[in-house]
Amino acid sequence: MATANNELLPFDIILQVLSWTHPRHVYYHARLSKLYQQQLKTRSFACMNLRRFLAASPLKGPHLISTEEREVCRSPTELDTVFAAWPSNFQSIYIQFRLQAFDQILWRKAHFLKLYIPKAFAHLHNLKSLDLSLCSLRGVIPDLSTMQVLEELRLEKNFLSGTIPTFLKHLRRLKVLDLSGNRFVGSIPRVLCLHLVCLECLDLSNNCLTGVIPKEIGSLRQLRKLHLKRNKLEGCIPGEIGSLMNLEILQLGDNLLRGQIPRTFTTLHHLEEVGLTGNYVNLFLPHEILRGSQVWRILMVNRLPNMVSLAICSVMAAVYLDCFLDAVFRVVYLHLRLH
Repeated sequence: MATANNELLPFDIILQVLSWTHPRHVYYHARLSKLYQQQLKTRSFACMNLRRFLAASPLKGPHLISTEEREVCRSPTELDTVFAAWPSNFQSIYIQFRLQAFDQILWRKAHFLKLYIPKAFAHLHNLKSLDLSLCSLRGVIPDLSTMQVLEELRLEKNFLSGTIPTFLKHLRRLKVLDLSGNRFVGSIPRVLCLHLVCLECLDLSNNCLTGVIPKEIGSLRQLRKLHLKRNKLEGCIPGEIGSLMNLEILQLGDNLLRGQIPRTFTTLHHLEEVGLTGNYVNLFLPHEILRGSQVWRILMVNRLPNMVSLAICSVMAAVYLDCFLDAVFRVVYLHLRLH
C-alpha cells in the first residue's frame, strides 16, 4: 500500500503544477503520457486550472448569477479569444463559470486563436444577443438550437460556408438574423420563414444563395428589413411580400430575378427603401402602383430615370387623352343640338 501511495502522490503534485500552466498551453502536456492526457480531459482538472486564471473575477455557477448581475461583454479577454481551441471539457467549464454571466456577447472584430464558432456556445441558454461579425470565422455554423432565448444573431462578414442551417427554426424569439457577407450556398430554407415569426431584420445578402425567394416569406409579418441582394436568386418576386405590412427596407438587387414588380406592393405603406437593380425585372410599373404614393420613393431610391420618364409619359398621356375625349364629346354634343 505504501508503494501505491508513493506512486499516487507525485502524480497529484504534478497535476497541481500543471494546473498553474496558462490554459493556452496546458493541453500541450497531454503528449507526456496517456495518463496525463486522460487527467487533462477531466472536468475536475479543467476547474482547477481555470480557477487559477480567473481568480481576479470570482467564479460563479449559473445558478448563483441573478438577473441584475447579467451584463454585456463587449471586449473579449485573452482567455475569451483562445477558449475555442481548448478541449471540450475546458470549453464547457469556461462557458459555465465565465460566459454564462452575460446577456449579450458582442465580440465584433475579435481575433480568435481558432477561427471556428465553438460548439460550446450551445450551452449559453440565457444569451439574448451574439455578435461575431468581422472575426474571419470559417466552417459551418454549429448547432445552436438550445439557445432558446436568443434574439439577435449577427455573423456577417466572415468566411462561413455550407447551407443556411435549418436548426435556426428553433430560435423562435429571434428578431435579428444577419448572415450577410459569407459563403453560404443553397436555397433559403422555407422552414425558417414559417417558424421565425418574431423576425424583424433578415439579412442574407452577399452570399451565393440560389433558387427562388420562398413564398412563405410572407409569414414574417413583423419583418421591417429584408436584404437579399448580391446572390443568385432566380424566379419572380413573390407577391406574398405584400403581406409584410411593416416592411421598411427591401433590397433584392443584383440577382437573377425576372418578371414584374408585384401589384401587392401597394400594401407596403411603410416602405422607405427598395433596391431592384441588377435583375431582369420589368421595371415598368403597373397602373395600381403608379398611382400609389410610394412609387416615387421607389423611383428615386433606385435612380431609374427611364422609369421616371415612363411614369411621367404615362400620366401625361392619360391627361391628354382625357382632354381629347372631352373635346370630342363637346363637338358631337353641339353638332346634335344644331341639327
